[in-house]
Amino acid sequence: MKIFLVLVNVFLGCLAAPNGWIIGGDNAAPGEFPHMLSLQWHFIDIRRHNCGASIINEWWALTAAHCITETVIEHGGTLSVIAGAWDFREPTEFQQEVAVERFVNHPLYPGGGVVAPHDIGVMRLAEPLIFNDRVKPVVFPVPNTLATGTGVFSGWGNIQSDPPAVFPYILQRADMPILTMSECHDTLIQFGASHLLNLDGDICTGPLTGGLSACSADSGSPLGQWDGDDFIQHGVAAWTIFPCGRVGAPTVHARVAAYIDWINENIAD
Repeated sequence: MKIFLVLVNVFLGCLAAPNGWIIGGDNAAPGEFPHMLSLQWHFIDIRRHNCGASIINEWWALTAAHCITETVIEHGGTLSVIAGAWDFREPTEFQQEVAVERFVNHPLYPGGGVVAPHDIGVMRLAEPLIFNDRVKPVVFPVPNTLATGTGVFSGWGNIQSDPPAVFPYILQRADMPILTMSECHDTLIQFGASHLLNLDGDICTGPLTGGLSACSADSGSPLGQWDGDDFIQHGVAAWTIFPCGRVGAPTVHARVAAYIDWINENIAD
């Protein structure tokens, strides 16, 4: 059994233009997820989509802490975000790229790119985003609430369960059932991973029948539910069991509602 951070391997994998999938998803429609960001890593001549992120406001973005520790802290280089993207091959007038000026990871996340609770971080941008029809912020849920039902997830992560990894040009989307924490804990026992679950700070998605999952390069991407035109963000993708989409294996996300006070304290400037 391998526990798998849903972060892109920055040296391996290939891009493709498939007909689907996150793992089991579909192409998103242009502009369907205006809060979605591509977190890009730059190092010497390497430039690559590394993780997902979401827009908090004009100056701040939300992602997984390991997206930062596995790149800038461990390997060097710089980060930027691309807003308003849909197909990496076809930039539009809506698209904006802004450098990441600084970041703050949750103090209880141990760093080192490990699978651990509190895998959440915020990033201050060097310039403000300009909102338009395809660049908009998320809305946070009521603090400490528990989401139920079905969430919608988006990302540019790996679409192939077996190696080699294949990364899409087009943003992917998938509807994912939200599991109870007892369901999530119990199913992780078979993988020896239940001790990694933060019952007070995570949210899990299925289905446990397999074939639908976040995967590498989906880390940091948002899970949420629509309320009219507002996207209520409930989760920040963190980890799953490898290979992605295994029967009985959930996707684990940091639960945004558990961290709202911490987020607000760190984006107050």
